[in-house]
Amino acid sequence: MSLYNEHMTEDATITHINLPIEFVNQLTHANDVASTLECIAFWLPEVIQADRASICLDTGDGQNLQVYALSGSEAIPLDTPVPIDGTMVGRVFSQQSVEVAHNLKNMQESDCVQLVAGGLETCMDAPLLKGQVCFGTINIARLHADSYKTNDELLLQCLANWVANHLFSNHQLSIEKRLAATDPLTGISNRRSLFHVGNSVMTQWQLNQQPFSLIVIDIDHFKMINDKHGHDAGDQVLKEVCRLISKHVRDDDEFGRLGGEEFTIILKETNKEIVQQLAHRLKQAMADAEFFYGEQALNITVSIGISRVNSDDNHFEDVLKRADKAMYQSKAQGRNRITIS
Repeated sequence: MSLYNEHMTEDATITHINLPIEFVNQLTHANDVASTLECIAFWLPEVIQADRASICLDTGDGQNLQVYALSGSEAIPLDTPVPIDGTMVGRVFSQQSVEVAHNLKNMQESDCVQLVAGGLETCMDAPLLKGQVCFGTINIARLHADSYKTNDELLLQCLANWVANHLFSNHQLSIEKRLAATDPLTGISNRRSLFHVGNSVMTQWQLNQQPFSLIVIDIDHFKMINDKHGHDAGDQVLKEVCRLISKHVRDDDEFGRLGGEEFTIILKETNKEIVQQLAHRLKQAMADAEFFYGEQALNITVSIGISRVNSDDNHFEDVLKRADKAMYQSKAQGRNRITIS
């Protein structure tokens, strides 16, 4: 495949970029940002000779980029934060222009020093631009000094522009998918995402008898908090409760907001004792925690209901309704307690 270079200068000799067909095929089938980045980093040395290729993206903190994809030399390892100040890659990101270090041994920037320590002597970085916005850099390096010429600069920048458009589209899609599955106030899964996971674990139960349990949690007297202190206080309590619960939830489980002050944890392949122990830890942690709105101390407790899938359940909602009913029984019996359905 050939990609026309729209950024030629009068003395440039490049009119096309030749891309391996397999590269284009893999890039087309990459279904998320991570696999897109890995594909680009892997194939980049096939397009422009390199002993190292990496992609750094803006972390959004205004201070660092991060190595998100890497092939070849690990002089600067994967996932390494790279400061914007005091680095060549940071300068390329800030100034939004391609740069070549023909002899890295003459460079003082910290990333250049790391590359030299890894045996590399030449590097070239180009900005990943979408319109006027730079969201990262694409970087290549070689073991020998003075390895890249003017045409290589043009080639890398043209390739970076093409890659940037592809990355931007995938990045936006990933953000939109994440936002669609996330509660905007608390940052945990929303009702839609919970039901998606719930229907999935229900299918696994029906096919393979893989059990799952639900814990439904409701904040006691939440309306009173809103009425007495205002909705800002209520929002702060919701966020703090979620933060506290998240500390106790396993990575494999799904924790989300059903709505209002009600939350659910979907626990996969977990026995009854573990579920009950978790519920007791959550109840106790909430009662022991110190919640403040400004200078005002708030006493927060929760009512909890537990249910476990059984042979009579046909839908995820059947399990959820039992857990929800058990939670309301906890409220009716005095709150700050656990009921098992």
